[in-house]
Amino acid sequence: FCCAVVDGAVKCWGRNEKGQIGDGTTTSALTPKSVPGVDAASFARCGRAVCCAVLEDATAVCWGNSDWGEIGDQNPEVVTIGAGPAAVKDANG
Repeated sequence: FCCAVVDGAVKCWGRNEKGQIGDGTTTSALTPKSVPGVDAASFARCGRAVCCAVLEDATAVCWGNSDWGEIGDQNPEVVTIGAGPAAVKDANG
């Protein structure tokens, strides 16, 4: 799967078995889909099944697979598809 930042919005497409496109589904997409709630991104980086974006206010959000805590919300057991990107929490508290 791939993602790109377009005018602050993150758009993703391709395989989506872990929700990595961020559109609230696990349906693959041949055309770019906007990630809801992400409209002020400076850049985005994606791995095999997770993607994170750094926003203009210097916060970060991630979505997709979190089997090993990849999303950074300190809750690797619960990933709600369709809940939107999760804010990355400070590891210190």
